[in-house]
Amino acid sequence: MKDPSAVAVFRFNGAATDVIGPLIWTCDPTTMQYTYDDAGTPTQINTVECVCGDKCFVNRGPTVAMGPEPLDMTTCIYTRSITCDPGYTMVELRQTPGSPGDFYTPRKAMRCPDGIPNRQYELTPGNWVPASNDDCRP
Repeated sequence: MKDPSAVAVFRFNGAATDVIGPLIWTCDPTTMQYTYDDAGTPTQINTVECVCGDKCFVNRGPTVAMGPEPLDMTTCIYTRSITCDPGYTMVELRQTPGSPGDFYTPRKAMRCPDGIPNRQYELTPGNWVPASNDDCRP
């Protein structure tokens, strides 16, 4: 099941252009096929695929190293761990630019639910907050 905070993204009829949901599908009584509104034009739906949207963004400091970004297709959540360059022992995460930093030891997990503009980190167990900036400190 997709994360409830994620935005639905549909790929209709195998097209490369994805459509952001939610959408209203209308049953065309003449063709008995569902259609969706494609920029004002009712477009017949032959196939539909739910896909995951784009990755998230976070301002990254020069000493931050990030691991690969695997995607869980069942939840549409990208995950990534922050590590630091040698000599840097603390990860600093900020919820907004200029806000006080939250400090963690490296390999701090971050996630990106589909449709959320910024990465998130777990401030307290189960409490994921947006990260606008991350950096490493000695």
